[in-house]
Amino acid sequence: MKKTFSGNKHGMTLVEIITATVALTIVLLAAGTVYISAIREFKRISYEARVQAEAYRVLDHIYLHLMGANAIQSLSSSTGSTTVFDSIEANYTDDSNNAKVLKYIVDTDNTAQVRYYPDYKDSSSSYEIIASNVTGPGIGSDIMKFTLSFTRPLNDANNNPINNYVVVTVKAVKGNMTRTYATGVVLRGMNPS
Repeated sequence: MKKTFSGNKHGMTLVEIITATVALTIVLLAAGTVYISAIREFKRISYEARVQAEAYRVLDHIYLHLMGANAIQSLSSSTGSTTVFDSIEANYTDDSNNAKVLKYIVDTDNTAQVRYYPDYKDSSSSYEIIASNVTGPGIGSDIMKFTLSFTRPLNDANNNPINNYVVVTVKAVKGNMTRTYATGVVLRGMNPS
């Protein structure tokens, strides 16, 4: 008995199945690559947002506490008009008219903290941690490094720096990422000249 085939085909050939499988594989690989890239970018952006939050916390803290300062001292090293330091002391008078010293220290050990001493007397004084190393999944184990700097960008008519206005800059470095944030502070307790 001889079989005859009509014009209707009710199945797929092997070539059609292979072609469909290859096309689907290409689409899934492309979608997977985009998905993995999006996850990495999301982690990077989340990490940068956390670094920015830490840096702004330091800037806000310094801004609020230096406004009443009547002197800035103990800046550890100078280059031109910018002073880069790992600690700063500022004299101020509290609400009871007591002379006090506040101090900020960038700790360079494995904690990578920025510490604030509201009533600094010596290294045993109590402190508050205002920023620390940002860690988390996918961020890496290298330590975040903070640096602080002050600039006196304004000059009077005789081209002398105006002492009661400073720009505070916080620089955060971790791995190959470097971010710099800055704000200006008017030192209300300090004479401008």
